[in-house]
Amino acid sequence: MLVECLETGNKTGKTIYKIAMENFAKIIRDKKSFFSTSKNRMTLFTNCMTLFIKDKITSIMEINQPERIVQFFLKFLAERNIEKISGLFSENVDWYIPGDENKANWLGRRKNMQEVKAFFDLLWRNTLPLSATIDKLLFDGNTAVIIGEFSTKMLRTGKTADSLFCIYITVENNLIVRYRLIEDSYAISDALTISNNKDE
Repeated sequence: MLVECLETGNKTGKTIYKIAMENFAKIIRDKKSFFSTSKNRMTLFTNCMTLFIKDKITSIMEINQPERIVQFFLKFLAERNIEKISGLFSENVDWYIPGDENKANWLGRRKNMQEVKAFFDLLWRNTLPLSATIDKLLFDGNTAVIIGEFSTKMLRTGKTADSLFCIYITVENNLIVRYRLIEDSYAISDALTISNNKDE
Protein backbone atom coordinates (compact mmCIF):
# COMPACT_ATOMS: atom_id res chain seq x y z
CA MET A 1 0.00 0.00 0.00
CA LEU A 2 2.85 2.41 0.83
CA VAL A 3 4.46 1.77 -2.55
CA GLU A 4 1.15 2.47 -4.29
CA CYS A 5 0.80 5.71 -2.34
CA LEU A 6 4.29 6.83 -3.29
CA GLU A 7 3.90 5.88 -6.94
CA THR A 8 0.70 7.88 -7.25
CA GLY A 9 2.17 10.83 -5.37
CA ASN A 10 -0.24 10.41 -2.48
CA LYS A 11 0.63 12.92 0.25
CA THR A 12 -0.28 10.51 3.03
CA GLY A 13 2.12 7.88 1.73
CA LYS A 14 4.95 10.42 1.39
CA THR A 15 4.35 11.71 4.90
CA ILE A 16 4.49 8.20 6.37
CA TYR A 17 7.73 7.47 4.53
CA LYS A 18 9.31 10.76 5.65
CA ILE A 19 8.46 10.23 9.33
CA ALA A 20 9.67 6.62 9.21
CA MET A 21 13.00 7.70 7.74
CA GLU A 22 13.42 10.41 10.39
CA ASN A 23 12.79 7.87 13.14
CA PHE A 24 15.23 5.43 11.54
CA ALA A 25 17.94 8.11 11.36
CA LYS A 26 17.41 9.03 15.01
CA ILE A 27 17.84 5.41 16.13
CA ILE A 28 21.05 5.15 14.09
CA ARG A 29 22.45 8.29 15.75
CA ASP A 30 21.61 7.02 19.24
CA LYS A 31 23.16 3.55 18.64
CA LYS A 32 26.17 4.36 16.46
CA SER A 33 28.42 1.51 17.62
CA PHE A 34 25.89 -1.30 17.11
CA PHE A 35 24.75 -0.04 13.73
CA SER A 36 28.21 0.59 12.34
CA THR A 37 27.78 -2.28 9.86
CA SER A 38 25.46 -2.10 6.87
CA LYS A 39 23.92 -5.49 7.75
CA ASN A 40 22.76 -4.30 11.17
CA ARG A 41 21.48 -1.07 9.69
CA MET A 42 19.50 -2.93 7.02
CA THR A 43 17.97 -5.30 9.58
CA LEU A 44 16.89 -2.39 11.73
CA PHE A 45 15.56 -0.48 8.73
CA THR A 46 13.43 -3.44 7.59
CA ASN A 47 11.98 -4.06 11.05
CA CYS A 48 11.47 -0.38 11.75
CA MET A 49 9.68 0.30 8.47
CA THR A 50 7.51 -2.81 8.76
CA LEU A 51 6.26 -1.99 12.26
CA PHE A 52 5.94 1.74 11.66
CA ILE A 53 4.11 1.50 8.35
CA LYS A 54 1.78 -1.22 9.67
CA ASP A 55 0.85 1.03 12.59
CA LYS A 56 0.32 4.15 10.46
CA ILE A 57 -1.58 2.41 7.68
CA THR A 58 -3.85 0.80 10.26
CA SER A 59 -4.52 4.20 11.80
CA ILE A 60 -5.34 5.73 8.43
CA MET A 61 -7.65 2.83 7.54
CA GLU A 62 -9.44 3.20 10.87
CA ILE A 63 -9.95 6.91 10.23
CA ASN A 64 -11.37 6.33 6.75
CA GLN A 65 -13.15 3.10 7.60
CA PRO A 66 -16.73 4.38 8.20
CA GLU A 67 -16.71 6.60 5.11
CA ARG A 68 -15.47 3.77 2.88
CA ILE A 69 -18.02 1.28 4.23
CA VAL A 70 -20.90 3.76 3.88
CA GLN A 71 -19.93 4.51 0.28
CA PHE A 72 -20.00 0.79 -0.47
CA PHE A 73 -23.33 0.50 1.34
CA LEU A 74 -24.91 3.21 -0.81
CA LYS A 75 -23.40 1.75 -3.99
CA PHE A 76 -24.69 -1.78 -3.34
CA LEU A 77 -28.05 -0.39 -2.20
CA ALA A 78 -28.48 1.45 -5.51
CA GLU A 79 -27.44 -1.69 -7.41
CA ARG A 80 -29.72 -3.91 -5.30
CA ASN A 81 -26.78 -6.26 -4.82
CA ILE A 82 -28.01 -8.39 -1.94
CA GLU A 83 -24.85 -10.49 -1.52
CA LYS A 84 -22.47 -7.56 -1.37
CA ILE A 85 -24.61 -5.31 0.79
CA SER A 86 -25.33 -8.04 3.36
CA GLY A 87 -21.61 -8.82 3.38
CA LEU A 88 -20.92 -5.36 4.81
CA PHE A 89 -22.60 -6.35 8.08
CA SER A 90 -21.10 -8.08 11.08
CA GLU A 91 -22.26 -11.58 11.95
CA ASN A 92 -23.91 -10.07 15.05
CA VAL A 93 -25.83 -6.87 14.29
CA ASP A 94 -27.84 -4.40 16.34
CA TRP A 95 -30.44 -3.49 13.71
CA TYR A 96 -33.78 -1.76 14.14
CA ILE A 97 -36.27 -0.06 11.81
CA PRO A 98 -39.42 0.93 13.70
CA GLY A 99 -42.78 0.70 11.95
CA ASP A 100 -45.90 -1.36 11.35
CA GLU A 101 -44.45 -4.87 11.16
CA ASN A 102 -47.87 -6.39 10.53
CA LYS A 103 -48.11 -4.60 7.19
CA ALA A 104 -44.41 -4.40 6.37
CA ASN A 105 -42.76 -7.61 7.54
CA TRP A 106 -39.30 -6.34 6.58
CA LEU A 107 -39.41 -3.82 9.44
CA GLY A 108 -38.36 -4.49 13.02
CA ARG A 109 -35.22 -5.90 14.59
CA ARG A 110 -32.48 -8.02 13.03
CA LYS A 111 -29.70 -9.74 14.91
CA ASN A 112 -27.32 -11.23 12.35
CA MET A 113 -26.10 -11.07 8.77
CA GLN A 114 -28.58 -13.65 7.47
CA GLU A 115 -31.50 -11.71 8.93
CA VAL A 116 -30.16 -8.54 7.32
CA LYS A 117 -30.01 -10.37 4.00
CA ALA A 118 -33.63 -11.48 4.51
CA PHE A 119 -34.59 -7.85 5.11
CA PHE A 120 -33.28 -6.71 1.74
CA ASP A 121 -34.86 -9.71 0.03
CA LEU A 122 -38.29 -8.89 1.50
CA LEU A 123 -37.94 -5.17 0.86
CA TRP A 124 -36.87 -5.51 -2.75
CA ARG A 125 -39.53 -8.13 -3.57
CA ASN A 126 -42.29 -5.89 -2.21
CA THR A 127 -41.25 -2.39 -3.28
CA LEU A 128 -40.17 -0.46 -6.35
CA PRO A 129 -37.90 2.56 -5.74
CA LEU A 130 -39.03 5.63 -7.67
CA SER A 131 -36.55 8.21 -6.44
CA ALA A 132 -34.07 8.88 -3.66
CA THR A 133 -31.84 11.79 -2.70
CA ILE A 134 -29.18 12.20 -0.03
CA ASP A 135 -29.10 15.66 1.53
CA LYS A 136 -26.44 15.14 4.21
CA LEU A 137 -23.73 12.57 4.88
CA LEU A 138 -22.08 13.12 8.27
CA PHE A 139 -19.29 11.27 10.09
CA ASP A 140 -18.33 11.30 13.75
CA GLY A 141 -15.70 8.74 14.71
CA ASN A 142 -16.97 5.32 13.68
CA THR A 143 -20.56 6.53 13.26
CA ALA A 144 -22.17 7.81 10.07
CA VAL A 145 -25.47 9.61 9.59
CA ILE A 146 -27.25 9.67 6.23
CA ILE A 147 -30.11 12.12 5.79
CA GLY A 148 -32.35 12.28 2.75
CA GLU A 149 -35.74 11.46 1.26
CA PHE A 150 -37.24 8.77 -0.94
CA SER A 151 -40.31 7.81 -2.92
CA THR A 152 -41.24 4.12 -3.13
CA LYS A 153 -44.08 2.22 -4.76
CA MET A 154 -45.61 -0.62 -2.76
CA LEU A 155 -46.18 -3.47 -5.21
CA ARG A 156 -49.01 -5.03 -3.19
CA THR A 157 -51.20 -1.93 -3.30
CA GLY A 158 -49.74 0.15 -6.10
CA LYS A 159 -49.58 3.11 -3.72
CA THR A 160 -46.58 5.40 -3.31
CA ALA A 161 -44.90 6.28 -0.03
CA ASP A 162 -42.97 9.56 0.17
CA SER A 163 -40.74 9.95 3.20
CA LEU A 164 -37.80 11.73 4.73
CA PHE A 165 -35.27 9.33 6.24
CA CYS A 166 -32.31 9.26 8.59
CA ILE A 167 -29.92 6.31 8.77
CA TYR A 168 -27.45 5.80 11.64
CA ILE A 169 -24.58 3.39 10.91
CA THR A 170 -21.83 2.30 13.29
CA VAL A 171 -18.74 0.59 11.85
CA GLU A 172 -16.23 -1.60 13.68
CA ASN A 173 -13.44 -3.66 12.09
CA ASN A 174 -14.65 -2.78 8.57
CA LEU A 175 -18.17 -4.11 9.27
CA ILE A 176 -21.48 -2.50 10.16
CA VAL A 177 -22.39 -3.48 13.73
CA ARG A 178 -25.28 -1.11 14.38
CA TYR A 179 -27.99 0.14 12.01
CA ARG A 180 -30.99 2.40 12.58
CA LEU A 181 -33.39 3.71 9.94
CA ILE A 182 -35.92 6.36 10.90
CA GLU A 183 -38.58 7.08 8.26
CA ASP A 184 -42.22 8.20 8.01
CA SER A 185 -43.72 4.98 9.35
CA TYR A 186 -47.26 6.34 8.92
CA ALA A 187 -46.66 6.98 5.20
CA ILE A 188 -45.29 3.44 4.78
CA SER A 189 -48.24 1.88 6.64
CA ASP A 190 -50.77 3.99 4.73
CA ALA A 191 -49.24 3.02 1.38
CA LEU A 192 -49.58 -0.64 2.36
CA THR A 193 -53.22 -0.29 3.35
CA ILE A 194 -55.67 -1.67 0.81
CA SER A 195 -58.45 0.84 0.52
CA ASN A 196 -62.10 -0.22 0.40
CA ASN A 197 -63.01 3.01 -1.35
CA LYS A 198 -63.43 2.24 -5.04
CA ASP A 199 -62.98 5.90 -5.94
CA GLU A 200 -59.40 5.89 -4.62
